[in-house]
Amino acid sequence: PPYAAPPPSAPSGMGGMSAMGGMGGGETTVEVAVPNVWVSRLIGRAGSHITEMQNKTGARIQFQKEKEMASGATSRKVTISGSASAVGAAQQLLNTNVTVLEAQERNK
Repeated sequence: PPYAAPPPSAPSGMGGMSAMGGMGGGETTVEVAVPNVWVSRLIGRAGSHITEMQNKTGARIQFQKEKEMASGATSRKVTISGSASAVGAAQQLLNTNVTVLEAQERNK
């Protein structure tokens, strides 16, 4: 068949990784957790940062809604889906952005 073999397991980064394969579509889905305090800055005004990340990587990035969080939770689930390479790139970009935000906060 013309379908590619499933990608090798990728490092999980900020959270657990769950890959859900589509029927030949090569779709990968990863769930990571980001600190809730950074979510608004990661999304950006009117979604500008999330749109930029999606356009750069080709992955779809969805943040869990605040009302869906467990009581007392300090992290929010982020679902990243797309091709394995797009998901990997988006996950790396998200990790980098969180690291930058944390460094900026420490340097205040």
